[in-house]
Amino acid sequence: MGIEWFVPIAWGPASYSTISRWTPQTKRGRWLGFWNTSHNIGGGLAGLIALWGANHLFHGNVAGMFIFPALIVVIIGVAGLFIGHDEPEEMGWDSAATIFSETESLENQQAEQMTKREILKAFVLKNPWVWILSIANVFVYIVRIGIDNWAPLYTVQALHMSNNAAVSTIFYFEMGALIGSLSWGWLSDLLKGRRIAVALISIFLQFFVLHMYTTAYSQTTLFTSLSIMGWLVFGPQLLIGVSVVGFVPKQALSVANGLTGTFAYLFGDSLAKVGLGYIADPKASGLRVFGTVLHGWQSTFVVMYAALVIAAVMLIFVAMAEERKIRVQSKQVAPID
Repeated sequence: MGIEWFVPIAWGPASYSTISRWTPQTKRGRWLGFWNTSHNIGGGLAGLIALWGANHLFHGNVAGMFIFPALIVVIIGVAGLFIGHDEPEEMGWDSAATIFSETESLENQQAEQMTKREILKAFVLKNPWVWILSIANVFVYIVRIGIDNWAPLYTVQALHMSNNAAVSTIFYFEMGALIGSLSWGWLSDLLKGRRIAVALISIFLQFFVLHMYTTAYSQTTLFTSLSIMGWLVFGPQLLIGVSVVGFVPKQALSVANGLTGTFAYLFGDSLAKVGLGYIADPKASGLRVFGTVLHGWQSTFVVMYAALVIAAVMLIFVAMAEERKIRVQSKQVAPID
């Protein structure tokens, strides 16, 4: 399993590691994107499954809403332990790179002669690209969670629309996100693994759609902007995770992805839910940042714009490093069976 035990908090690291080990670099984006739809499908079905389980198996007891989904997860997890394989080599096959006639990455070649501790130190702790991607992910999540979490309240408070419209915002956002999960990884594959370059396109477009969202005064405009925004925000959210795979050997995939996910949820998710809550709440006093008091919905969107700018600036440097890496790999000769 590599060195997964170094990271106590992780976001889907086992899935990322396994999929990355089984797929060629040229098709990795689309398969990780397909897996990423679990965010949207699971989020949409979770409530229905939990409610059904509580009503039919626990006589309507609210505890059943937690126990029933947990039982499903345990069954799937145990099954995965017995029928799953971390990589093709466990089945006596060649590596994915060899199977698909690709050159083994330089990181994998270097890591073959290193201990787990050396791999952790060299490719994670001292890897600037892993840390930049992790920090950039914080600002990406501020926008994603800031829209997803506060759209219903914004619809009622600022746009003065009905509760039905407020509830519908989540549906339109998640449907756009579902398309985003499926399309952005595939698009980055078409561009020969330029994950962060594609993510930057998404961030650039978010500026315009965010403005559309903040000036939406009809349900049609609101739902349209949320659908497009859902599609766009899952670009960098997905591709940061896919990109970090290219900067580490397979023994460190779980650690690197766990780190980016930890930063996203520990800092980005918290700042979006708590920080933006203080800013948006009309009954609160706002949030003081560098001597300036941020208060109200306009200030909330200013924070989102700032988060997009910061994320874009950081990712530009990663995109350049990714481009250099792709050009070096393109000059290498793939192994011939």
